[in-house]
Amino acid sequence: MVGYFQSPTFVVNANITLTNSNTVSAVDTLFVIKSDAQGEVVFAKSFGGTKSTTAPKVAVDSNDNIIIGGYYYSASMVFDTFTITNADTSALSSDVFIVKLSSSGAVLWARSFGGNSLSL
Repeated sequence: MVGYFQSPTFVVNANITLTNSNTVSAVDTLFVIKSDAQGEVVFAKSFGGTKSTTAPKVAVDSNDNIIIGGYYYSASMVFDTFTITNADTSALSSDVFIVKLSSSGAVLWARSFGGNSLSL
């Protein structure tokens, strides 16, 4: 499951609480939750920047890797050890991103695409 949250924290279950990457209210932070066939959480992660992030597209490949596509307004966005940068240095418009996670939740790569105007 992929979505976003605006609160300071997002409780997934009794053992997992995600933290918003931003301290400003009403800023969307992306979350990814993978569950097994019984509905038990395998992993949960959050990613974001200083401005809103939306991820309306998600797919799973033949190796159970998770590919997520969306857009972000921040000057940059961090996916674990990968940082992507918005082409609009003023961060007034969005760029699109695609990120690939392994079946266990490790970020394999992240890419950003866009220009100096709105990219969705």
